[in-house]
Amino acid sequence: ASGFEMEGRLAGKLAVQSGRSAKGDWARQDFLLEVQDGNFPSTVCFSLWGADRVKDLEKYQVGKSHNGDTYPDGPSEIHDSGSGVTD
Repeated sequence: ASGFEMEGRLAGKLAVQSGRSAKGDWARQDFLLEVQDGNFPSTVCFSLWGADRVKDLEKYQVGKSHNGDTYPDGPSEIHDSGSGVTD
C-alpha cells in the first residue's frame, strides 16, 4: 500500500455514520482538515472507515475561534499516513 501524508489543523468533525452490511457492522466519520496551501489555508474533507479509526479521532478537538483567531482546544494537529489518524 502506498503512503499518503498530510498535516494540518482539525477544522471540523461530522457525525459518525454506521450501519450493517452483508460483511458485518461498519462505521465512518468525515472530518475537515485545514492545511496551509501557499499563502492561504485550504480545507480538505477526509473519511475514516472502521470503528477503531473513528475511535482514534475522538481524542482530537476542533480548534475554537475567537475574534477571528483560532485557538486549539486540546490536541488538534493531525498526521495521516493514509492508514488512519496518528498524532
